[in-house]
Amino acid sequence: MLGRKRFVIAIDGPAASGKSTVSRKLAYRLGIRCLDTGAMYRALTWAAVERKIDLSCGRALAELMDNVSINLRDSGSGTRVLVNGEEISSRIRSAQVTASVRLIADSPEVRERMRRLQRRFASEAPIVVEGRDMTSAVFPDAEIKVYLDASPEVRSERRFRELLEAGEEVSREEVLRDIQRRDEEDCSRSVAPLVRLPDALYIDSSEKSVDEVVSILEKFVRERLGNCS
Repeated sequence: MLGRKRFVIAIDGPAASGKSTVSRKLAYRLGIRCLDTGAMYRALTWAAVERKIDLSCGRALAELMDNVSINLRDSGSGTRVLVNGEEISSRIRSAQVTASVRLIADSPEVRERMRRLQRRFASEAPIVVEGRDMTSAVFPDAEIKVYLDASPEVRSERRFRELLEAGEEVSREEVLRDIQRRDEEDCSRSVAPLVRLPDALYIDSSEKSVDEVVSILEKFVRERLGNCS
């Protein structure tokens, strides 16, 4: 569909707003690649926790990133995450990784390396990328920018069900508090905070199904492509 080397659809939004699922399904409909950047940070977090690395030491984290291989592979059931060839797809969603990933994300050394890696992925072919600083820091020149949102209550319920399916023992109240904490941290952090840009398409998914959101985005992308042709 996209007969060009570079075409970036960048999707930002808070935790559990549905970015990963929506991005994957949109990419499938458009016949292009999808990059879950949150999974990249979670994979590095998992590797750091496994190796008992000080998560507050940017130099140690940067050295770790320079010495591990993080690969993401699209599959019918979702994104497969591999670190040094070992699949860890389910393990990166654990409560421990979720509680620790913010320390990785706050590291300027890590973010700079991640930014370079993400841009390299995008230079190879049209792609859908999702995260929390895609439109502002990584791809400020993206052809299409989207901010996907939902209420904290809806997002915490989604995350609660996800954790239960992964075998985690958590309460709804605990997950809601974690979502609210992460929202505050994401918006206030000094390095690449979460922001809603005025030129980004805003979608509130609180009362929309995944397929409804994907259809809205697919129509928007195809219309934009038609206007550019």
